[in-house]
Amino acid sequence: MVRHLAISPATLLAAALVGACATSPFEDLTRAIDGELINGDTTLIVMESAIFRARAIYSVGPGTPVSMRWAVTDTTLLDISSQPDLTASVRAKATGEAWVLGLVNEEFLDSTKVTIVARGTVKWRRPLAAAPTRYLAIDDSNRVHVTTTAGQLVVLRATGDTVRAQNRCAGALGPSVIGTSAHTVGAGCLDRTAQDGSAAWALAFGDAEGGVALAADEATLVTSVESGAGGDAIVLSRVSLLGAVLWRDTLVAGALAPATAPAIGADGSIYAPWRLAADSSRITKWSAAGQRRWTVALPGPVRHASPAVVGGRVYVAHESGLTVLDTAGAVVWSRAFSDADPAIPAGTVPSSPVLDRNGVIVVQTPAGLLSYSAAGDVRWVADSLGGGDAALGVGAPTLLGDDVLLVPCGGEVCGVALATGALVWRSTIGGGAIGGVAVGLDGMLFVARATAAGGEVVALWNRRLLALLGWPTEGEGSGRTRRER
Repeated sequence: MVRHLAISPATLLAAALVGACATSPFEDLTRAIDGELINGDTTLIVMESAIFRARAIYSVGPGTPVSMRWAVTDTTLLDISSQPDLTASVRAKATGEAWVLGLVNEEFLDSTKVTIVARGTVKWRRPLAAAPTRYLAIDDSNRVHVTTTAGQLVVLRATGDTVRAQNRCAGALGPSVIGTSAHTVGAGCLDRTAQDGSAAWALAFGDAEGGVALAADEATLVTSVESGAGGDAIVLSRVSLLGAVLWRDTLVAGALAPATAPAIGADGSIYAPWRLAADSSRITKWSAAGQRRWTVALPGPVRHASPAVVGGRVYVAHESGLTVLDTAGAVVWSRAFSDADPAIPAGTVPSSPVLDRNGVIVVQTPAGLLSYSAAGDVRWVADSLGGGDAALGVGAPTLLGDDVLLVPCGGEVCGVALATGALVWRSTIGGGAIGGVAVGLDGMLFVARATAAGGEVVALWNRRLLALLGWPTEGEGSGRTRRER
């Protein structure tokens, strides 16, 4: 049975000195506790568990019995239980600092300090020279990519160290990352930047006035841009990862591009919303080879929301509500936001939709957060969890695992229960959060924040990973690819 010891830091320090200096049969066991957890640090998040283990157990002679016991200095912060394999399971209960102690045959061996933080606590901040754009992207090396309104692409390590900052195309919605290469689209240009920072290639779009964001798969990039001095047409382009334009298609004169990106289906088909007039939008499907398949009118205009493509359905959020089509262009169902919550005004600008593996849908608006079943029934409305503003919209929610959503809320980041819409936790970064939340390969969270000096990237403590199935954010991963698996 494990006894929990209440030892003050001063007493612990004295015990550590004795354990390190005194002669004992177990003097070779110095540093026997593996203080490095699986993630390489000694910080735990409240309600999180971790395993501590002894590196080696030696006896003074053959047949000498060895017993390993573990304890903690504060049982209000940590629970601990010894396991038969000489490891200890430690569970964090509240924020603070405590020590894990290891004893062999009741002799003190070593200790490890553990800091316990709340989920969403700030880990680090990295200032930017200019305001960030709406979305961050994570590459396969767990580096953070962000573009700024000054036209820079900034790359940070997961530790917050700056890898580089360089001038690149910078659209309003940020970069898309495939592997370790970043892709940015901006005013008449499209760039690919290699892992080492070199410009792999750059394309100009002629008289195009601007693109805002990309969709990407393993072989191609897709973007739509306004073309012509008056923004009188939409040009959709598919480009290989080597920079070759595979095909281009120009929509009808008078079309206006929304500030959004297309989406790519699992078969390579492309779905792009566009505005025919200020209050009228369409969505068009192209084949992978560039043939138009169909165009469908939507009940309301699309401004900032990219579609989601999951399991033979296309989900489009617009200013009137949410419309779901099949891949043949037939409307499966359409719902007005005001039917779910009369407090949501007409003309509100929604986020891009996200879906879990069961087809549950979540959309955020400045007036609240809404969830629908796969059949279109309202599951819940959280009117206290709006984000963004009526003109610019909000960043897409992000789904962690099967049960927690991350959403911007009043300039902070909020964790929300997917099942009920209840608030689970709220960050305290100081407001100013814009766009969506990016999830690192180790679960760490990253958000862009506007400041009086320009902006910053903030890292928040978390170890829960991005959901693997469905459409958990702007696409199927943290690279902002906007593609179906």
